[in-house]
Amino acid sequence: DGVPYLTTAPIPPGTTHLYKFAVVQNGTYWYHSHSALQEQIGMYGALIFKKRELQSSSKNIEAEPEYTLVLSEWTDEKSKVVERHLRSANDWFAIKKGSMQSYAEAIQKGYFKTKVTNEWKRMKAMDVSDVYYEKFLINGHPETTAPQFKAGQKVKLHIVNGGASTYFWLQFAGGKLTVVGNDGNDVEPVEVDRMIIAPAETYDLEVTIPENRSYEFRATSEDRT
Repeated sequence: DGVPYLTTAPIPPGTTHLYKFAVVQNGTYWYHSHSALQEQIGMYGALIFKKRELQSSSKNIEAEPEYTLVLSEWTDEKSKVVERHLRSANDWFAIKKGSMQSYAEAIQKGYFKTKVTNEWKRMKAMDVSDVYYEKFLINGHPETTAPQFKAGQKVKLHIVNGGASTYFWLQFAGGKLTVVGNDGNDVEPVEVDRMIIAPAETYDLEVTIPENRSYEFRATSEDRT
């Protein structure tokens, strides 16, 4: 992991840099560029470390089915333009999302003072999800299918939020999600109906495929766009 001019020299186009490190961890990780705004335009990917299982001579250990899902977002705007909008704290993205808060609405609801204070601080009404994205992606596509799994199978999902600024709510139409790992660490299994994943976070989840039909695993952006 390196930031150009801070922890390592930049890697120019057409060249390589070899990193060597001892792998002592296991679980779900990811990689992404630290150069300029390359992460926003897709320079990222999953990095999964498998456990070194002890092979028994008496019986073979059957591996649990796995599937990796990298969540992200896409904007048709140039990354530099997005950065300029954020630095100037204008309302362009809020207008595109239909979430702009007007002074008339603030006065009507009794929040005029709050509106003025936030404007003075350059704090926008949608400061958590303050970029408009044309698409949200899962493994580089708006949707994907995984027909290889069979009813009754327990599948381990490696979930990576490779988005630049989007929080995603996760939910499985076939039942509960069982959280078994977070940021490369195994955790005591916890069952949840839905959960949120922040940018740069990773989770390992287990789901059981129900009978007779397809079920949707959905990632929804925090601002519900």
